Amino acid sequence: MTLAFIRLTQVNTDDIIAFNNHPDVLRHMPLGRPDFNRESPTLT
Repeated sequence: MTLAFIRLTQVNTDDIIAFNNHPDVLRHMPLGRPDFNRESPTLT
């Protein structure tokens, strides 16, 4: 596994959305919601 530090703006938005909606991630994020999408206030 290669680890690279890049700016969040360089990460594909679809990848961020998929990550935030993944069930394994949501188990560790008590305030996370499975409906994170492009219209979510945190992406604007």
